[in-house]
Amino acid sequence: MFPEPVFILEATAHSVFFAQYVRISTGRCKTDYEFVSPVYSGKNADGMLADIISALGMLFLERQTKDRSVKLAAAQYYSRALRKTQAALGSPERAKSDEMLTTVSLLALHDVGVAHAVPVRYAPADLLKGGYGR
Repeated sequence: MFPEPVFILEATAHSVFFAQYVRISTGRCKTDYEFVSPVYSGKNADGMLADIISALGMLFLERQTKDRSVKLAAAQYYSRALRKTQAALGSPERAKSDEMLTTVSLLALHDVGVAHAVPVRYAPADLLKGGYGR
């Protein structure tokens, strides 16, 4: 039996996200998103943080492959992340959690990348200087 295509895309998107945005034992800082890994580890696989990580990874994949179906999937994951974030804001405990702060930061990263239609691989400090990482 083969895994579902959605599962393969989601797993690939997560790998791409961490490869593009988060340091992977290289000792070199890629972006200011190093804090994602410790927050993400141990969270449920269908939560708001996992959904926005999937959306960002898929968005990066779409820009590499020009596959519109991947862009559509990214939009669906982004929408799910927004809905789950809104629901979580109703809980005082979850609204102040590390997962919430991380998710909202990544939602903003997604919004900036989509609005400017450039690869969203940049450090927030670059944005303040008017540049978008290389």
